[in-house]
Order: sequence, then structure tokens, then C-alpha cells
Amino acid sequence: VRVVSEGESNQVEYLRTDIGITNVAVYLGALVTFRDKNIISEDEARLFIKSVLQGLNTLPRYKSMFYNWYTEDGKPFSQDVPIIDNIFTRSKFLSAVDELMLLVVLDGLRGAYAGDPEMLRLINSILTPMEDNFCEVFVDKESSRVQGGVFIINGKPFPTAWRYDRMGSEARACIALLAAKGILPVESLSLLSRDIVKFRIPN
Repeated sequence: VRVVSEGESNQVEYLRTDIGITNVAVYLGALVTFRDKNIISEDEARLFIKSVLQGLNTLPRYKSMFYNWYTEDGKPFSQDVPIIDNIFTRSKFLSAVDELMLLVVLDGLRGAYAGDPEMLRLINSILTPMEDNFCEVFVDKESSRVQGGVFIINGKPFPTAWRYDRMGSEARACIALLAAKGILPVESLSLLSRDIVKFRIPN
């Protein structure tokens, strides 16, 4: 992704090569769409999708869940997060909504390649463990609510305090689908936060 930053007198361009798991999901979904619309051939789509899935299988994960971002060489991206006042620590991050979107796209690939045993094995090698472990990683056991994400600090999980609300369309759609499939608790959708941002219209 080329990011352009415009200063007062000059323009600076630099290249970010981080790999976002949502970007991967969108790319995989786009390849199937291009195939179905005859923009690329069946063989091209299969080759590209297979190479992406093989790459995903090489990435380090936490309990089968992908980290939100990876560096160009496939290492989980770490960032400084505050823990107390101005004290920071290095952390990796798992995003529930990004994981949900990848889950939904992989489930779609499972259907798109239902008649291709080799591709189906490859898809299931990634998807089935994600389905089996999503609740353990992202769902609060006491409330059955899907957490916004999880920080991984020194190998230990620290869930975010915030949750997705009903205004988040991608989270809402993904949670509804996975609850219907039995991957998430059936009440997950209704438990999305009802909080609405309060604002005042000026006179």
C-alpha cells in the first residue's frame, strides 16, 4: 500500500509492506468473484488462491487465530501499548472482526471448491481449527459477548475492554452468520452492545 503524506512544502511517499488479515480475506473473496465473472480463468483463480492459502499456513498464530498484522517476512507485527500511565509494553494483537471476516471468506471458499478435494483439504486445514477455537479466544465466557480483540503480551491473552456494537455492520453481519452456523453462541448477535454515541445538535 503506497501512503502519500503531504507536508507544507513537499510530498513524501513511502511503501508499507505490512500484511493485514482483512486484506487477505478481501483478496481471496475478490479472486472468486473475478473467476465467476470470467475476468480471470478458473485455473488462474485456483493458482492464486492456493498460493495464498499455502502462505497463510506458514504464518504464526495464537490458538489457530491469525494476528491482525504481519511484517513482510511473515512475523506478527508488534506495537507499544500502554499498561499503566506512561508505561508501555510490546504486544501483538488479535482483532475479532478481522478474524470473523477471514472466517466468512474461507467458509465461502469451502463452498466454492466443494468439488475439489485438494483445495478443500487446504481450506479446511486453516478454517476448521479457527472455527473450533474462535469462542475460546474471543468470546467472554460469563457474558457470551464477542470481545473486540485480544492483546498478546509475553504469550498471554489480555482481552480488550470494549465490544462491538450494533452499528458496526461488518461485525454484525459476520456474527449473525457464524451464530446461525453454530460456531458462535446463538445469543451473540442480540448481545452486541446497544450503546449509541450521544451528541447534541447545535442550535
